[in-house]
Amino acid sequence: CSIDCLPNDCLECDKGWKGFRIEGKLDFSLVGILSQITGILAEAQIGIYAVSTYNTDYIFTKEEHFQRALEMLKLYGYSINTTKPVIIRDTSAGNRSTALIENLLKIWEKSVWATHAFLSKEDIRELKPFVLTSLEEIPRLYILTDSNGVSLGFAGMKENKLEMLFLDPDWRGCGYGRQMMEYLFSNDHLTFVDVNEQNPLAAGFYRHMGFEEYDRNEYDGQGKERPIIKMKIQEDKTR
Repeated sequence: CSIDCLPNDCLECDKGWKGFRIEGKLDFSLVGILSQITGILAEAQIGIYAVSTYNTDYIFTKEEHFQRALEMLKLYGYSINTTKPVIIRDTSAGNRSTALIENLLKIWEKSVWATHAFLSKEDIRELKPFVLTSLEEIPRLYILTDSNGVSLGFAGMKENKLEMLFLDPDWRGCGYGRQMMEYLFSNDHLTFVDVNEQNPLAAGFYRHMGFEEYDRNEYDGQGKERPIIKMKIQEDKTR
């Protein structure tokens, strides 16, 4: 976790690491990718800490060795992408292209399958038309794209409330959710958000971003018995 996420009762911490992600989704049948990279860095006397997830790898080095690690990988033919994704604001509610809506709907469905374990296949099918309408009509839609214009996620705002925030699960854990939230704090009037009580990871994320619970509903917007936590930003939160 990042340094500012450390619990107060932490007894020991090894700080000063910086990391990079192997881009793309790596199939389990692929072999030797991590060993090639670690071999190059070992030859350069650069110590690493590697973390493998279900679809890619992250490699961390001490901050003072990070830039040299990237330079070594470049020498061996690796492409380094340090371009931060950009956030595009779309206010053309009711006039968004079919291609855009379909693309964002795919991201929503992919994200929900990865994060909303409490929803059944039938639940997701029933929610899809509501999400489609929201994507078409929400007043302010923010789209996170990479340097090639590929959508990585999106957020929707109505008045001062975040109505939706979804990321392509292939890009979770890269700090893009936080980037989107900080953008909305700075460029919009983000104050409120609702989150499913059965989605503790999302609730924890919003608490970390400075939101606190002020109310609770037993039913969601479709009248289903899926409790909703209503949250608002802490007034004294430093962003």
